[in-house]
Amino acid sequence: MNKLFYQQFFFIVLTQAEEVWKTVYSEFFSDSKWDTSGWQTSNIYGDPFSFCADQKLFGGYYVFGPSSLLSSNLKLPPHYSVKFSLKLWKIDSWDNETFQLTFDNTNYTRQFTRPEGQDICGVRHYLAMDFSIPLSFTLEQHYSQSLVLIMTSNVNEYYNEAWGIQDFKIEILDCPQGCQFCHDQTSDCKFWSNIASYWQTSINSEGWQIDNTQTLTSSICAGIEIAGGTNILQQGQNIKKLIDIIPSHFKVQIILKLWVIGNWDGENFILKIDDQIENSFPLFIQTPLKVECGTQQKVNITNIAVNALHTSHQIQLEMKTNKQIQKVAYWGVQSFDLYVAKCSIGCKECIGELGIQCSSCYKKWLYLDNECTPVPPLECAHMRIQQSYGLQVDYMNSFHLYIDELDENFRGIDQSISSITLQIYVQCQEQMKIESYFRGCGSFNPGQLSSINYCPDKSNTLFQNAIFLEVLEYEKELIINIQERKLEIFQISVANETVTEILLIKIEL
Repeated sequence: MNKLFYQQFFFIVLTQAEEVWKTVYSEFFSDSKWDTSGWQTSNIYGDPFSFCADQKLFGGYYVFGPSSLLSSNLKLPPHYSVKFSLKLWKIDSWDNETFQLTFDNTNYTRQFTRPEGQDICGVRHYLAMDFSIPLSFTLEQHYSQSLVLIMTSNVNEYYNEAWGIQDFKIEILDCPQGCQFCHDQTSDCKFWSNIASYWQTSINSEGWQIDNTQTLTSSICAGIEIAGGTNILQQGQNIKKLIDIIPSHFKVQIILKLWVIGNWDGENFILKIDDQIENSFPLFIQTPLKVECGTQQKVNITNIAVNALHTSHQIQLEMKTNKQIQKVAYWGVQSFDLYVAKCSIGCKECIGELGIQCSSCYKKWLYLDNECTPVPPLECAHMRIQQSYGLQVDYMNSFHLYIDELDENFRGIDQSISSITLQIYVQCQEQMKIESYFRGCGSFNPGQLSSINYCPDKSNTLFQNAIFLEVLEYEKELIINIQERKLEIFQISVANETVTEILLIKIEL
């Protein structure tokens, strides 16, 4: 028995720990559509596709050569790790020249020499060798909604030096179902909510200001649009934004891509939340080759993830870089996401996502059994209808209402009051039909009572008396609507985070 238990337990642990890579993008395979939408090219020398023997390539001979650039900003679903693979083709006589691949904050370079490979395609010469390299890269911690790829080289002869790619695939370790953000597959993550997302596929100012004086605009760098960039956001400048109406939360998570362009050598990037520094680190340019960013410049991308305690319903965000000396250096941002770790439903203030970690509930919610619970509506405990004869009445409308627990000027009822007594006088006319509804009264029809009364010849008043009791102690709020031929009393309640009006009494003539 014990052996069987251990075997079952071991299998369960292995099953839970197993991480399954999910393919989210696959293109440029022999059986694919070879769709280039979402990819940007510049300085290409022919159609985007070519063949090397029987191998179809994106790029290739007389397509990708000197100054050619291939880039993409690929959108990803919620995930915590990403890997991609491709096959790189070097074609013809590279003489110690370099291919460069930038993927987010990582760079891959490879220098090629003439003797490598075989003479398969392109220029037919014993020094013009061709071969392919399978490449695979994994970014263990990756939370951004996008993956940026930039490919280029420093070859200088378009007729006998080229490159291309095929068999491109992106895989992710995705977040659990229903999660917008996560750090792994097993931790609870449904309390994270994305409340602001900027500069994903289209770029506009989104209300951000440069140095509090001008609207943030965009530029194109390596074929990709970014906020800021060359001639817009210089080294030493800052951008700010105030975000309002944030749901109750205890923590924030900020994810963004920082682009630095030009001459950077240890200057700091600083991210502030509510004027407090939450992230600061030095910036360097690590790529050997330049790309087109207004002019030919070196570019570096950094993925930034900041986690900070935060509870205010406003958040002031500021990003800036410092400047040591005057030089040509710019920066920009892209794929910005702000997540908040929400309090449990109905909780106004908390230190964590669990109901037990709530310190106060919203109005019309009660803290019960270690969580905030919507207050239940009042329940009818007693109802009596009687007719009066010869009573002298002078009502402005057909109804007159008394509530023993409050005077005529108030609608709120203190939480110390556990019952509400309502006395309703209805002015009759001969053979008038009066329909009444009292929520929760009457055992013959659970949940409600409907009655129909007719005023007899000599009766001029129908008297209705009802007592409503609270199920739990809380502050009660009523809406009373009196018209010429109708009286309604509603209780304000909350259900599924939505304010609702629950009908307690309705009398209609």
